[in-house]
Amino acid sequence: MPVTALFPKRLEDRWGKEISEEFVSWLEAFIKEKSVSRDEYREVLSRLDVIENTLDYIRDEQSRQRQELNQLRSEMNERFDKMNERFDRMNERLQSTLKWTVGVVMGMGSLLAILMSIYKFMG
Repeated sequence: MPVTALFPKRLEDRWGKEISEEFVSWLEAFIKEKSVSRDEYREVLSRLDVIENTLDYIRDEQSRQRQELNQLRSEMNERFDKMNERFDRMNERLQSTLKWTVGVVMGMGSLLAILMSIYKFMG
């Protein structure tokens, strides 16, 4: 292969024909050693496309799962709010029942004390 087809004329004139040919040979060998064929390049690109598509699918799936989790969280929060309302109502009933129980016990104790005093004075 002639050097002039690959190498600039001014460099060939400055370096000389022999050095120019040697440089072109070295450059061709270097490029051949370091480069990949078009088929390999296309194969790598197709693999990268597959990886990109897989990553897109994973991102979409992750987004869908996050939406599901957020929906579940909101449903759980609603249920917890309902449970808190139930516990509040139960607490109010329990407090009311306890107040009545204490009142009845105190009333019974007072009634018993009065009856015992009457019996002591009458008896």
